[in-house]
Amino acid sequence: MTRALWDDVLMLLVVMMLSDGRVVEIELDMFDRAVEVLQNRLEPDEGAMPKNAARVWYEQNIERAHELARRDDFDAALVPLLVRLQALENRQTLLDSLADIADADYYRTHSENDLIILASAFWGLISPVETSRSHILHA
Repeated sequence: MTRALWDDVLMLLVVMMLSDGRVVEIELDMFDRAVEVLQNRLEPDEGAMPKNAARVWYEQNIERAHELARRDDFDAALVPLLVRLQALENRQTLLDSLADIADADYYRTHSENDLIILASAFWGLISPVETSRSHILHA
């Protein structure tokens, strides 16, 4: 997978963390775990990403992610990212990782749910919304 595509994967994961207006440590831990799972499933022959590489990427790109997440036309702004991510062979794994991050704090807000539904509808995949172990909060 190209570096640009990995950047898009990481950006979507970070936008998910930001979508409820806060980032808590358990979401960051799930982000790390999601990156590991995605790498194992999307690039099994590439070798492990350095342990802290995802966190370094997060720190270097958090402001760019905030800018995207705060846009008034958020759904439309995500379209180019979702289009580029169609190149992934296993988008369901990415979608499941988004749900895992949303559920990490055991509460899935409407904004998190909406992002999952948007991505799953855009990619023509089954949404993991119904399989959530969390409660949906009004946000």
